Amino acid sequence: MSKFKVGDRVRLTEDTMRDYNLQVGDRGTVREDSTVPYVDWDKLSDYWAVLEDEIELVEQPVAWPPKVGDRVRSLVHWCSTEPGDILPVTTVLDSGVWATDRAGDSTFLSYEEIELVTAAQPTAIVALIESGQLKPATRPKVHADQDSAAKEAERLALLYPGSEFGVSDLADSKIADTVTETVTRAVLRAA
Repeated sequence: MSKFKVGDRVRLTEDTMRDYNLQVGDRGTVREDSTVPYVDWDKLSDYWAVLEDEIELVEQPVAWPPKVGDRVRSLVHWCSTEPGDILPVTTVLDSGVWATDRAGDSTFLSYEEIELVTAAQPTAIVALIESGQLKPATRPKVHADQDSAAKEAERLALLYPGSEFGVSDLADSKIADTVTETVTRAVLRAA
């Protein structure tokens, strides 16, 4: 009787599949009940048989369906991907996602190797600096992050030689509401 059933998620535990570009820790999905089961390996577009003693059962992936266009954070080092890298999802499969890495290449990451990145609200603006004072536009463009704002500041500095441009990022905000009690006073609330 085999230890694994069809659909089980497994991890390679022995360094026996190096010739097939697999290494300890690589994951896949069992495709047949056998003592030498074929496994659809996540990082390959192929399946290979492996001895039962060379793999172990892993938890099923978290039940969240990423979508094409979602951004995910890598939890592992793989090719040009480092832990913490934010990658856009290009293809969604049952076992994981294909995403674009920092080198611009497609890379496969299983669900256990990623976490969904929640979209942060854009907060960075570019402002002209005169006499050490920020002079933002009346309705400044709000950039997604400091990096994109810094690129815009560079573009503007080249366009207007001699002018200084800086990046400002919203760290916190408050809104005061008027509350009528016995006495009317300003009360802070989260923005």
